[in-house]
Amino acid sequence: ALVTISLLAQWPAFYRRLHTVRREILLTLSSVLISLVIVEVAIRVFDPLGVSYFQEAARYHLDKLPDPLLVYKHAPGLQRTYQGVRVFINELGLRDRNPEKKQDGELRILLLGDSVTFGWGVPIEATFGRKLESTLASKLERPVRTVNTGVGGYNTVQEYAVLRAYADV
Repeated sequence: ALVTISLLAQWPAFYRRLHTVRREILLTLSSVLISLVIVEVAIRVFDPLGVSYFQEAARYHLDKLPDPLLVYKHAPGLQRTYQGVRVFINELGLRDRNPEKKQDGELRILLLGDSVTFGWGVPIEATFGRKLESTLASKLERPVRTVNTGVGGYNTVQEYAVLRAYADV
């Protein structure tokens, strides 16, 4: 579109017409941009559809503890409600059951990740880890246990550090 306009701008009749309506074009583009900014600010401030999770996410991140290796982690024993879902953090700082000794023949899977693995906004039974656990247990016909180490906001460097810390859980 820009190439076409620049080529047409070389044509004298088009250039004269463009020159005479340039104020209207700039005024239209400016008013559209300002309107979009105002709508964006209004939606963020008033949240008319009730879909904003910024306040809940801020509460969640403020509940984390500083950690020299991982930068931050969940507070062990924390019990809170985020997005209307009750969240329990176990003694290791994981959103999971308390650790148990591995059973004979049990397949144990360590899940690394961020808020998706954590299960932001869903009950623990609806997280993909628990669904994977039940699906694999029925298909393999043996005990399967997933260990959810997901923490909202983690990156691959933090996930690698978690793998090294919890590989034997």
